[in-house]
Amino acid sequence: MPFSLPIFQELEANTKNLTALFSLHIRRFTIVEDSHSDEKKGGEENESPDEKKRGEEIKSPEHKTLSILLARVNTLTTQCTTRREKELDVFKKLATELGVVLEKGNDAEKQTATQFLLGALLHRYFRLQIKYAQFKIPMFYTANPADCNLFSGIRTVLRLNKAYVKKKDMEILDPMTTVTALETFKANMLLEENKVPRYKNGNYEHLGTDPNFLIHLDELIAEQKTRHPSVFIQYTAIQFIQSLMNHVAQKHQLLQTGLEQWGQLILKEYPDFSKVTLKQLIAHAETHIPGEQVRKNVLALLSTDFIEDVLKDDTRTMDHKSFKEEMQQCSLERGSYILFAGYVLLLRSTSCSKELKYCLYNALKAKDSDISPKNKLEAFTLLDEHIKLNEDISSVLKTQFFGTPCSISTLVSQATQDLSSIVQEQEQAPLIKLAS
Repeated sequence: MPFSLPIFQELEANTKNLTALFSLHIRRFTIVEDSHSDEKKGGEENESPDEKKRGEEIKSPEHKTLSILLARVNTLTTQCTTRREKELDVFKKLATELGVVLEKGNDAEKQTATQFLLGALLHRYFRLQIKYAQFKIPMFYTANPADCNLFSGIRTVLRLNKAYVKKKDMEILDPMTTVTALETFKANMLLEENKVPRYKNGNYEHLGTDPNFLIHLDELIAEQKTRHPSVFIQYTAIQFIQSLMNHVAQKHQLLQTGLEQWGQLILKEYPDFSKVTLKQLIAHAETHIPGEQVRKNVLALLSTDFIEDVLKDDTRTMDHKSFKEEMQQCSLERGSYILFAGYVLLLRSTSCSKELKYCLYNALKAKDSDISPKNKLEAFTLLDEHIKLNEDISSVLKTQFFGTPCSISTLVSQATQDLSSIVQEQEQAPLIKLAS
C-alpha cells in the first residue's frame, strides 16, 4: 500500500500536539483532577460569575489545569498552619494575581500562569529540601523536611506519594517539568513594572528581601538540567519540527493574501479565464505581485506539474475562483511534503529516541516500512526549494537538536545525497524472475 501523507491541516494539528503526546508517552508529571467532588467544587470557586453562567460550556485543558492548581493552592494557604508565614504569603499573593488570568486570560496565558504557579511551588519545595539538609542537628538525628507543614502542604498540592521519600518524589517530578516551571517562575518574577522586577514590588516580601533569591533559583535550574539530559534533547527535536510547521503555515497564509490581491488584478485584465495561458499568468505574476517572497512562491506553484497540466488543458472549465482554490490547495499539499521532510530529518537522527520516533510516526499516521526512500527524496526536493525561496527560514528554525550550529541547507543536502544514492541503487537493481 503506497504511503499517503496526511493533509496539511491534519499534519499541522498533529505537530502541534507532539509535545503533549510525547509528554504523555514518557509519563511526565501532570496536574490531574481528583476523582472526589471537593476539588471539582474548589475549581468552580475560582471561576468568574460569567463563567459560572456558561455552566455546561466545555473548558479548555489550559483553563481546567490552572483552575485545579489554584483550588489546591487556595486550600494550602487557608489550611496550612506554619511559622513560615512569609513563604506561605507568596502563594496567597500569586494565587490572587493568577486568578485574574483564569477569569480573563486566553489559553496561552493560562498555560503560562499554570507553569508560573507550579514553578513557585517547586521553588519552595526544593529550597525547603536544601534548608533541612543544611540544618546542624545532634548526632544520630536526621532533619526531615516532611516535618515542615509547608513542605508537606506543597507535596499535597502536587499530589505526591503520602510518605515522603526523596527518590520517589524525583521519579515523579521529571526534570523537563521542573526546569520548565522554574524557568517560567523566574521569567515572570523578573517582569518589570516601573523598572521594578515583580519579586521586588512589595507583594512578595520573602523573595524581595532575600539577596540570594535569583542565585539560588539559578542553581536549582542548573541542577535540574543535569537530570536525564537526553530528555531535553528530545524536546528540542519537537521545537524544530514545530518551528518548521509555523514557518510553512505563515508562508501559506501570506500566499493566500497574495493570491486574493493578484486574483483581482487578473480578473480585470483577463475577464475570460478560459483563454488565459500559463505564459501570460507567469508574466503577469512577475510584474504585478509586489512582495518578492510571495511572488517567488506563486511562480513556484505555477511551475508545478499539476498547475501546468490544468492550464494547458484546452477543455478546462476553470474560472478565476477555481484557479485560486487550486493554487491554495497546491500550496497546502506542498506544505505537507515540506513538513514531512522535517519529520524525516528527525527520524534519520541517532539522537531521536524510540519514544519520540513512535510519536513522530503517529503524527504521520505511518510506519517506517510504509515510507519509501523515493517518498523521502521527493519531500526533500520540495524542502530544498522552500529554503531557497524563503531566505528568512534560517533565522526562525530551531535547529539545536542537530548539535553543532549548522544550516538547514546543509542538513537537507546531506539527506538528499544519501537518499539519491539509495533510490538510484533500487532503480538499477536487477529484477528477480520467478521460476515457471
